Formats: sequence, structure tokens, C-alpha cells
Amino acid sequence: MSYRRDYLKKQSIKLRSAYYDKAYKRCKNKLNNLIKETKQEYFRDKLSNAKNSKESWRTINELLNKKPKTSEVKELDINGQLITDDDKIADAFNQYFSTIG
Repeated sequence: MSYRRDYLKKQSIKLRSAYYDKAYKRCKNKLNNLIKETKQEYFRDKLSNAKNSKESWRTINELLNKKPKTSEVKELDINGQLITDDDKIADAFNQYFSTIG
């Protein structure tokens, strides 16, 4: 269907014909509606088949185009020394947070 839409658009531009222009708009609207309906059906099925709330929220976030937040620390500067080892970074955070409380 998208090939037909693209063909009609090219013909509409090339021939400047009202017939192809109307046909292109009709085809474009049908395709957009089909995409919307398919997307709704996909998410409806995915939500109804979710086994727990975590899967439900993952589906909702996918629908809303929300990406999972990651806050990974790759390197840490402590007293002018750059630390990249994961264990040493974890120890530094542990030491810092255990002394401030």
C-alpha cells in the first residue's frame, strides 16, 4: 500500500493532475488509518497479555516512547585521580555515602 501511495504522489507531482492528487490523498489517509489501527491493536494485545504490572508499565512506556533511564558512572575523579574500575568506583561511593549520614 505504501508503494501505491508513493507512486500516486510521484504521478501527482509529475503530471499535476487533480485526479492523482485526490487519489494520493485518499491512499495516504487509508494507509495512515491502517497504521493507527494496527498500532492500537498491537498495544491492546500486548497489554492484555501482560502477566504482571512490570510488563504492563514496560508496554505503556513503549507506547509513550519513553526510554529507560540509565545512570551508569563510567569514571570518577577523586582527589585528582581518575578511577575507571567498577569495584573501586563502588567502594568510593560506599565510603562517601557511609560517612555523610
